[in-house]
This record gives sequence, structure tokens and C-alpha cells, in this order.
Amino acid sequence: MYEMQKVTPHQFHDRLLPYKDTICYLRLQGWEVAILHGLISLVADHPNIKAMQGPTNQMINHVRLWCNSKFTLWGFTPEEVEYLENMRELKDGGSSSQENERQRLDLWTRVKSKVWQLDVLDSQIFDWFKRNYRIDVRLSDFDLIQPPSQVTLESLEHFLKTLERHAEHI
Repeated sequence: MYEMQKVTPHQFHDRLLPYKDTICYLRLQGWEVAILHGLISLVADHPNIKAMQGPTNQMINHVRLWCNSKFTLWGFTPEEVEYLENMRELKDGGSSSQENERQRLDLWTRVKSKVWQLDVLDSQIFDWFKRNYRIDVRLSDFDLIQPPSQVTLESLEHFLKTLERHAEHI
């Protein structure tokens, strides 16, 4: 099995530092600009990204402005560009069940990260979920993109709080 090599934040910083002022170019075809615009909108909508400040938001705004300038250059009116910018917010996807599912998926991603970070054992996961929610959850479930159907938003919140408390005492 392939084992991913870890890069610590310190290593990342040290390797990036010599290139921090280097100008990089990316060549995109027109249709890729539209995809980039959509991806940036998705990233910007993520609660963890919304909470960030500084360079991350500056980069998101920079890419949005660049995409919008391309749309304007290609003949979109200012109103159409504004619509494209706000399209995700205008979508009728704000129903509570969809919002809950999105929250559950976001929380699942955070829990998975914490499970791997803390090297939680299969038996610990199984015992915790069995004891607290009477459901079967295994370490292998955390390889899945989406949580198993029996794992609720409430159980994920509870499990994440337990993991965070455990991490404080390590």
C-alpha cells in the first residue's frame, strides 16, 4: 500500500519561502475560466474558508476579479457578471435538509482529518459509537467520502468534541 509522505507546516514554509515572490503563470482555455470561477465560488462558500482572513481571502478575491474581467472582455454585461458572481447564493439549494447534509459532509471531513491526525484506532471508534449511539462505525468508514447513513450530524459533533478534548490532553 502507498504511504503518503507527510509535510509539516514548518517544512512547507521553508520550501515555499524562497519562491514567495516568484510570479507564476497559468494558461487556461476559456471554458476552464468558467470552471475556475465555479471552483473558487465553492471554496469561498466553505465555512472554514469564510472564517479565514488575510492571504486566503485576498487570493479568492483576486481570482474572482480576474474571472469577472475575462467575462466582461468576452461581452458579458456588468449585470450578467454580477449574476454569475452571486449565482450560487441565488440557487434554490437553501432547503434545510440540503443544508443539514452539507453541514454533515463538512463536519465529516473535519472529523476524518482529526481521526487521521490523532491515529485513532478502529477499536476506539467502534467502541465510542457503539456506546454512545448504538451504531457500528469502523475506522475503514473514514476512507469514505461521505459518512455512513446511520452517522448523524449530532453524533459527528459529539465525536469531534470528544476528539478535540482528547487532543488537548496529548
